[in-house]
Amino acid sequence: MVNNVDVTLRDGGYLNNFNFTTEYAIKHVEALTKSGVEWSEIGYRNGSFKPISSTTAVLTFFNRKDTHRKA
Repeated sequence: MVNNVDVTLRDGGYLNNFNFTTEYAIKHVEALTKSGVEWSEIGYRNGSFKPISSTTAVLTFFNRKDTHRKA
């Protein structure tokens, strides 16, 4: 079994200072879902980064209360 994990919103944020628009973040996760990618890393749980509104918006948009958090 192969599991794909997309890290575009996590690692790509280093290039744009995590300034993804909410629209982009939602469309990105929608495209991943439609293509069968089950996992997407969108941030760091215990990081020192500021809250990112597009990350919160993605979770809210998809009504994700079951997000996996690993310390």
